Order: sequence, then C-alpha cells, then structure tokens
Amino acid sequence: MNAPKIHQEPVPQTANIGNSQDHDENFTKEVEPHSHFRNAFLRKYGTADTDLESNFKRAESGASKLSVVGGQTHRWSVLSRLIVDWWLWELLSWVIGALSFCGIALILGYFDNRTLSSKGLLGITINAYISVLSAIGKFALAVPVEEALGQLKWLWFSAGQPRKLIDFERFDGASRGPWGSFMFLLHMKGRSFASLGAIVTLLSLTLDPFFQQVVTFPQRPSIYGRSMLTRVVRFNPMDAVTQDATDHNTTIISPDGRLDEAIGPYFLGNPSVPPVNSFCPSGTCTWPKFDTLALCGACEDIGNLLTFDCLYESGDWRSDQSSYLNSSYGVTWVDAKGNPTSKTPAGMSCGYFLNATSDNPIMMTGYALSSNNSASKTVGQGLLMRQLPLRHGLSTETKWGGSIHFPNTSQPIIDFITVATEDGTSVYANKTPVAHECMLQWCVKTIAASSSNGEYKEEVVSTFVDGSGPLDGWHPFFRDGIVRQHYSLNVTLTPPGQNDTFWVSNLTMFQQMVLFNLALPSYLTVDDPSTTPILRYSNILRNYPALKKTPNDPWLPPTNISQHFENMATSMDRALRSYPNTTEKVFGTGSFETYVHIRWAWLTLPFIVLLLSSLFLFVTILESCRRRDVGIWKTSSLATLAYGLSDDAKDELGSSRSMLELIEKANGMEVSAMPGENARLTPKFK
Repeated sequence: MNAPKIHQEPVPQTANIGNSQDHDENFTKEVEPHSHFRNAFLRKYGTADTDLESNFKRAESGASKLSVVGGQTHRWSVLSRLIVDWWLWELLSWVIGALSFCGIALILGYFDNRTLSSKGLLGITINAYISVLSAIGKFALAVPVEEALGQLKWLWFSAGQPRKLIDFERFDGASRGPWGSFMFLLHMKGRSFASLGAIVTLLSLTLDPFFQQVVTFPQRPSIYGRSMLTRVVRFNPMDAVTQDATDHNTTIISPDGRLDEAIGPYFLGNPSVPPVNSFCPSGTCTWPKFDTLALCGACEDIGNLLTFDCLYESGDWRSDQSSYLNSSYGVTWVDAKGNPTSKTPAGMSCGYFLNATSDNPIMMTGYALSSNNSASKTVGQGLLMRQLPLRHGLSTETKWGGSIHFPNTSQPIIDFITVATEDGTSVYANKTPVAHECMLQWCVKTIAASSSNGEYKEEVVSTFVDGSGPLDGWHPFFRDGIVRQHYSLNVTLTPPGQNDTFWVSNLTMFQQMVLFNLALPSYLTVDDPSTTPILRYSNILRNYPALKKTPNDPWLPPTNISQHFENMATSMDRALRSYPNTTEKVFGTGSFETYVHIRWAWLTLPFIVLLLSSLFLFVTILESCRRRDVGIWKTSSLATLAYGLSDDAKDELGSSRSMLELIEKANGMEVSAMPGENARLTPKFK
C-alpha cells in the first residue's frame, strides 16, 4: 500500500533553542538515518499537516547535537559516544581480562616453590586469588567477544549477498553463550569469521578446570630439622695411641674399645649388626649418596687343601697346654694356668690336615689318640674348629706367603683360615669339615641411605679397594740385640673421580691387627662327643690363653661363613662411623613439607583464549571501520527493532504463534540488507 504524500512546511525555530543555527547540517545527518521511524508512523497514522508531522519537524530543527527525550534536551559527551558508538568499552573489557590473567601469572610466580604454611599476600590463599581473578577475567573477555559477534551479524547481512534469515537467530544465539556458539559452529561450518568468536566462547568453558590444574601441593624434604649421618674420611682415633711414661721411644698400642665391641661377638658368640648412628626427626628421611672409609671382607673355600690322615703333630691346639713367643721370639710352652712347662703336647692325631705331606702338618679338625699308634682305638680330645692367621701377630712370620686366594691384596688387616665341623660327634665320625680363607682390608664404600617410618636402610652402591698390588708395611729394626718388626705404611685410598683421599694412619692400622691377635689363632675343643666345647683364644698376647665354654660357636656349620664375615665387616664400619673426633656429618632431609608447585603448561590455554579474543575483537573493529555503511550496533535490541525486517519480509513470514513454524520459514527465506538509509532485511524474491 502506497503511503500518502505529505506536505512539509518549514517550521521556524522556537525561542527556547537559542544560539543555534537556522539548520544544523551535522544534526540533520545524525537524525536523518532515523527518519524511517517518522515515515513509518506517518505512513500508518499521519496525514498532511498533522500534529505528528509537526513534532518530527520540530525535533529535526533543534540545536546542534541535541536530542529530545520526553520534552528534555541532552548533550551526548565524547566519552559516551566512544562507549556506545565505538569500541571503547569492549577494549577496556579486554584489557581488564588481560590484566586479570597476567595478575594470576604474577601471583603464581610469587607462590611458586613456597611452602604451604608460608605467609601469602595479605593472608589470602592462592586458590582465592585464582578464583577471583579468573572470574573477573572470564567475565571481562566475554564482553568483547559477545559484542563482536553481534556486530558481525550486521556485517554478515550487509555483505550484499542473500543470507538465510535463520542465520540472524544463529548469530544472536552465539552472542548469548556457549550453547548458541556450539549450534552456530554446527550450522555455519566456518563460513563466517564469527566462528572464531564461537570457538573462543566454547574454549572459555575450560578455563576453570585449567586454572585448577595449574597449582599442585606436593611434598618435598624440608631444610629445617635436617637428618644427619656420619662418614669417615680420615681415621686416626686419639685414644688408640699412648706413649710409655718411661720410654718415649716406645709406642704402646692399646686395643680399640669400640671396634673390640664390634668384633668380639663374631668370635665369641651372639653377633649382631649394630644400628647406624643417625638422626631422623620425622622417621622418614633421605640422604644423598656419600662415600665413607669402610672395611671389606671376602671368603673363599679351601676344602680342596685338606687331607684326612693320622699323623704325628704338635698338639698345640689342645686346651690343657699352649705356647707363646717370649721376648726373644722363642717358644715357651705353658699349661692351662700359664705355668711354664717343658712337656710338649706333641703326639699322634687323626683328622683333616693342611700340609699333610710336610714335616710340619697342621691339623685343622680331628682328635688325639691316647698313644702314638695310629691303630689305637682310644681317643682323647677332639678339635671341632681351628682358626689360623696366615701371618703371625708378633713375629709377622707368614704361611703360604701370607695368603692363598688373595695374594694381590694391598695391606690386609687380617688373612686367616677357618675350618670347622658341626659338633663333637661329627669330629669323631671323621666327617669332612667346612674350610674357608677369609681376608679383611680397608676400602671406600658408596652408600645410599634412607629411613621410612622409622626403619633405617643402607645400600652399598659401589666399593673401591686399592688394586695397586701387594704392599707389605712390615719393616724389621734392631733393638736391644733383638730384631723387631714395625708397621710403617699409612693407608691411602682415592677413588676415581673423587676429591677426597681416605686415610688411615700406620698406628691405627696396627691397632686393628692387634684386635684380631686377641682372637686368632683360636681352637674349639671337646673332651668327648658329649661335653660342651671350650674355646681357647688370645694365645699370643698374654702369657696364658683365655678359655670360654661355647656351646654355640658362630663359625660352626651350618653358618654361612661369607655372610657372617661380611656382617662383621659391616659392624666394624658402623663402629668406625661412631667416633666423634674422626667423623664428618652427612646432612639429609629431616622432614617433609607441603609446598606450592606451579605447572605452567596449564596456563597455555587461558592465554591462547586471551590472544584469540584480542584477534577476534581487533579484526571486527577493522572490518566495522572499513564498512562505514553499516552502523556499529553490536548486540543492541533497539537496533534489531529499528533495522530489523522490512515490511515485505514480515509479510512473507506471516503471523504465527509456533516457534517451529517461524524457524522453518526463516530457514527457507533469504534476506539481505538493502543499501541506503533504510537498510532493513529485505527478502530475495524468486
């Protein structure tokens, strides 16, 4: 229906608008785009020379940049126009979002690696900061994305190509939230740059889970209340050496008390490995690997060297007699009470011998005969076990060159043979004994230590021994008309790649030899198969030996000799590490503390969302500036009402109360914005 022609008369300016030009061109340009409101009203309701037309004429003829609302005039400020008719608010919102995300990163950097109990910023927890700032950031970033989506809607329909009317609904839905964005992507399939905004909206849903994954609270060793162990680098205990008060040229070596307590049970019975001297305040501690001076032992089987026979032998193993070296290194025989005697215990014995074919056979296990006739059926004392050092403790005389299986060992502390049968019955039954050669030397052990729930554990990671070959530290010297022996070599060990040199003085080395001279040689004997065995030891340092009833000697079968000897070396190690004056402290963790650990990789997505939103906003702004024929209406509902469907489009849609029918019609209708002032959505007619 054609609208009637309207006669327009010039209206003079009213007196209440003073100081204005007769007709402000700028204001006219501003109002003219809205003339379709007037035309629409006049087309339906107005006639020529009506009051309605006169009101429009009066509004148009007002002062510059004034609008009439409810009979009052308002002047729009530059700031208001930058916010409403440009993108100032959206840019500020993006900046607020960026500052929020950067604030989160700064706060995470502040809390990173700090203990959970440490004082935070203003007493506020890190999770509270993240929650508040992430909420602000999400809200702020949503504003430019939603407004840009709304603006792209108008640009989409003003591109000069027919578009489906349902696209208007899809753009509108995408600007409202994630579900609309999902449906937009599903239907548009990337045909519009607005798809980037929909992707940003969907990615924003993942911001909270990603921020929650950034912060973890693991445990780590605390630097406070540290645990402690000890190690030995230089071993030279001060109480090991004293000087004779009357002869300052004589060094008197006294047995070392701590090591004597460690060794004694392994020869006299009831051995056990002592605990490590350590401190762990929490019960669960770890220490770095450390190197320490230690003792290393090894045992080898020598059963093939034994021969069973009945031979004439010295009988020095019998419990009723013994011998020692006098001051002239001569042999003095004594009885069990230490009284010198000219009677020697030599006689015929049957058993297992070393050097059985030599002039000086050594019986290791067996029994004596009552007469020197090997056919005699009357037996005497039995020898269950014999332990024989291969170097004499005083004369330093050696047997088999000082070692059978370990000839290349450098500076051994002790190298001895132990041969034993299970009990007295086995001896008199001529059962084959168990025979080993055992050697002990200084070494350096690399140890990994830890404690869990109060249970301490050590593991020997590696061992270093001096492989330079045999070194004999014994040197003879002449004094008082007698040739004496002096041990002159220090022990030095330098593992490869180490800065530490581990060291033992020659006097301390000799002191450890003295400890074994107290125990070796030793003999375990019985009077008959039913009696309790008697251990005779300390045979060379005193004028008479020590005797001890030993029903359960630790060296008898079925004891694992190698393990037993290794345990003895470990006990000595721990005794070494208990000396206050010769140890160094090894510090480890004392307790565990909970700390803040930032997993920075989880911030990747939030900052990708931030960058994509900035790209989306700036491209939309540039496109809007390029397309000056399209107003900056964004998501405005007023713009939709003012510049929505043309009358033809409305007529084609018809009236319906069913949303499904409306969607179906919109899906089948193509529209485009006509160029010019009345840029409404006009249908494309087929």
